[in-house]
Amino acid sequence: MSVDHFDSFAAFDASVIALLGQASDSIRVFDVDLSIGPLAGARAAEMLSTMLHRNPKADVTFLLHQVRHVATQCPRLLNIYQRRTHQMKILQTSPRHRDFMQPFLVVDGQHVVTRFHADHARGKLCLDAPSEAAPFLFRFDELLESATPAPGLTVLNI
Repeated sequence: MSVDHFDSFAAFDASVIALLGQASDSIRVFDVDLSIGPLAGARAAEMLSTMLHRNPKADVTFLLHQVRHVATQCPRLLNIYQRRTHQMKILQTSPRHRDFMQPFLVVDGQHVVTRFHADHARGKLCLDAPSEAAPFLFRFDELLESATPAPGLTVLNI
């Protein structure tokens, strides 16, 4: 288990990319709107696509407070979503959870990167740390219970 703290958005971005490189089975993302960080970029999109292609049972779930940024500014992510709806979900959190502001990404239930608040860069990266990831997975499941399909992102696979 290793825990590294960071205090810059560049270090956060590098941590997210490092975790995506570790992913093989599942990725759980909670964020306000994905406007900060590398998840909408080309490299992250390629890594997500590769993981989903390599493992047909792999899945990625995004829980977002707001989906407008994804709908208007994240074409690579939307392209993967449209091609892999059976493996990828983008959901909007319930209004009652909008006060939760600690973005995080959990990979394979054992690696986590989090910023302590959505407005700040300070956070931590935990590798091979299921005990660190567990509270985030619990919180993710709480948020997921009342999440709804993201408006405007519905894809019909006919």
